[in-house]
Amino acid sequence: MTQFNTMVSYLITNGHVIDPVSGYNGKMDVLIENGVIAKVGNELKKTRAQIISAKGKIVTPGLFDMHVHLREPGREDKETLETGLRAALRGGVTSVLSMPNTVPSADNQTVIRFQLSKARELNFARLFAAGKITKNGEKISEMWELKNAGAVAITDDGEDVDDAALLLHCMEWAHTFDIPLLIHAEIPSLTREEDAVMHEGKISQLLGISGQPRAAEVLAIERSILLAEESGAKVHIAHVSTAGGVEAIRRARSASLPVSGEATPHHFALTHEECLGWNTNAKMYPPLREEVDCKAVRAGIADGTLSVIATDHAPHLVSEKYLPFQIAPVGTVGLETLFAAVNTYLVRPRIVTMATAIERLTVGPALVLGLPPASISEGAIADVSIFDTNTEWVVDPSKFESKGRNTAFEGKTLFGRATHVFVDGILKVADGIIL
Repeated sequence: MTQFNTMVSYLITNGHVIDPVSGYNGKMDVLIENGVIAKVGNELKKTRAQIISAKGKIVTPGLFDMHVHLREPGREDKETLETGLRAALRGGVTSVLSMPNTVPSADNQTVIRFQLSKARELNFARLFAAGKITKNGEKISEMWELKNAGAVAITDDGEDVDDAALLLHCMEWAHTFDIPLLIHAEIPSLTREEDAVMHEGKISQLLGISGQPRAAEVLAIERSILLAEESGAKVHIAHVSTAGGVEAIRRARSASLPVSGEATPHHFALTHEECLGWNTNAKMYPPLREEVDCKAVRAGIADGTLSVIATDHAPHLVSEKYLPFQIAPVGTVGLETLFAAVNTYLVRPRIVTMATAIERLTVGPALVLGLPPASISEGAIADVSIFDTNTEWVVDPSKFESKGRNTAFEGKTLFGRATHVFVDGILKVADGIIL
């Protein structure tokens, strides 16, 4: 990739700056010099700086999507580090956490080091890596080796650890090594029944297929909370989809347990009715639920029970998603629709403020992973995204940077797009085009 000069000065003018770290929330200018936020204020002047007008737009820290499947190594036909990290940039996302279910899986330091090294060479969005909790769900992974190689979290995302004793031991080691553990919460015996490929409810009955009960998630979350209390491990519940799951996490956080939770746009915006017509792009784990669950997830985001919004970006081949519903792979892509979905379904309906939304997309993930959050404050490295919140567009996956075309939002009208993105002080996107 072409390298761009960090010595260029940029003056972002007349934007509405929203930064949860510094507390900025108002119209001001941002001066970037030598890749660093040099000054934030009103009516700034700088000769020879490149002017970027942000009038009518918001200026935020770069977004952090902590739940992304990039498929490399092993399934580069579905996604590569390059296409996935370019998709992140198009969505205003400057940092991602890659999930470890690659081929081979990231249960060893070789895969972790490969991913981190290649992402640095590509120099698009910044990549952080997660390692596996277990090896094939049977024994504990070498957590210290994974952390030493650069992993910032561990997870068996895509599956829960079925053996409770093994999960407890994993949590004890995670606590020892001070590494957060991300949980895909489901009780396999309640979700892996033949044809149990969507939410158990009126739509599954109408389609004549078995469904997954809410209890599969709620029981798994309750189990993880109890084991977190027992072990002291930092536990993060990924892609919460049920009202009962939200409430369980709310109780745990009220009790000051080391538990956090995450929501995806498809789980707060879409219901199981999307599966009508055997729409395989609406097939994912956990499945799309009912409006009562969507409402609970939105409330959890609003009150901080769910401190993270992430995508669970999961690209698949078009040919795979054309398979019959029962056997098509699960998952939806989301990097390029993340901000727009949040703006459309949370901010515009006034469920949360834009400041709260940006906090869930920046500070929340960083705190879960023990990383410093991006900030628009003087002296900080410039990880900055500019969004036009009023841009109206219809989701057309053929225009994605991602190889994945399997979006549950296909054909839907969303509001908001990234126009400019800085990563590590370098301008990577200008006027919506990756440089």
